[in-house]
Amino acid sequence: MDLFSNFFVDPLFTKSGTQREVNAVDSENSKNLISDGRRRWQILKSLADDKHHFSKFSTGNRITLPACVDKADSNDNEKKDKHPLEDILKDISKDGKYTDEDLSELVRATLLAFHIRHYRPHNMTAVVVGPQTLNELESWVTRFGQIPDRWLMNKKNGDKDDNSDDNSSEKWKAMQTAAAKLVEEASNDAPPVSDEETVEHNSAFRPELQGGKWPVIVTTKPIQSVRKLVLFFPLPPVLNLDQSATSGELQCETVLLFDLPYLVLTHLSLSIISLVWI
Repeated sequence: MDLFSNFFVDPLFTKSGTQREVNAVDSENSKNLISDGRRRWQILKSLADDKHHFSKFSTGNRITLPACVDKADSNDNEKKDKHPLEDILKDISKDGKYTDEDLSELVRATLLAFHIRHYRPHNMTAVVVGPQTLNELESWVTRFGQIPDRWLMNKKNGDKDDNSDDNSSEKWKAMQTAAAKLVEEASNDAPPVSDEETVEHNSAFRPELQGGKWPVIVTTKPIQSVRKLVLFFPLPPVLNLDQSATSGELQCETVLLFDLPYLVLTHLSLSIISLVWI
């Protein structure tokens, strides 16, 4: 319990730890590249409104999270694309020049800023379950009361981070400031919660985005030997409906995409998915 609670009370976020985590994220993304379900999901994202949050990359890799400096990556064709963080580094640098190491450090600074902004006591709930007595369990939970609200502390100090590590150069301080601003802007950029009638539903999928006509039929070549039919029906959010409402009371229009012979259906795995959260 001491070890777990200190993940939040005094996390290390070392350079090596950050790089190992990015490598783990990259490995998971590499695994997803040969997953037919993930590949179909990415194609679906490419058909969505590019201004909608659903169209964004949902995981990450060594390109989007360049926290690892590796000479082998210098010949990677994907790295020819400009990274969004490069503009921030140009503003930080007096001569407009920066290195891969600087980009790596800015990713780490952004990670720290994200933790400070969102891993705050009032955003957390600790639940402890065990055969011990209530008094003993309660004594364990008090450890979590030591979690500081670093974001509030920084606000009181005029957005100055008093918890800087030994890498306290002027460049690092500038990175911390830029990262905090970036994370703060992102925290206010979240889409509105569509559980109120006052929030207009903005679907990621609309007929005008696909040439003005629905249905849209997308055929993909699977990696595995599989025949599968997936039907997607984008629906408005239902959070504002009475929880006691039955499926028959949910008023929505569905479109029969196409008729398939019974013989075809017997050779297909059928999935029907309603995208109600977009």
